[in-house]
Amino acid sequence: MNLQNILDGLFPAGHEVSVRSHLVGGFAQTSLGTVAVLGTTDAAAIGHDIALGLAGRVLDVVDQSPGRPIVFLVDTKGQALSRAEELLCLNGSLAHLARCVDLARRQGHVSLALVTGEAVSGGFLSFGLMADKTYALADAQVRVMDLK
Repeated sequence: MNLQNILDGLFPAGHEVSVRSHLVGGFAQTSLGTVAVLGTTDAAAIGHDIALGLAGRVLDVVDQSPGRPIVFLVDTKGQALSRAEELLCLNGSLAHLARCVDLARRQGHVSLALVTGEAVSGGFLSFGLMADKTYALADAQVRVMDLK
């Protein structure tokens, strides 16, 4: 199932969600009001760019939309595996993302994660498993240390 079909099914009342470099962001309408939609798509490898991009979007929601619920869409093959990412301390960027999700929770933002494709290791742990509730589509794959 592609992202557009997932969004249309989840938010029949409408959504304004865009994708840029595997990073999903925007807003959607539900019967209870507007929710923020954040996440990843196309089995994204979570590097500094995506981790810090997601963290920034979480902080924007906290700052600009107090109390707005957050829906995380998760499709990641895990953290980006490169020497450069590791030398630049990718673990620190993933920890920062997790802390931003925790800050949102402490500021009253209820969150839900939906695994739409893959959910692997640190890429999943840093935001998908940080949500208040986590669900997965029937054909989603949740794994730890996927050693392909």
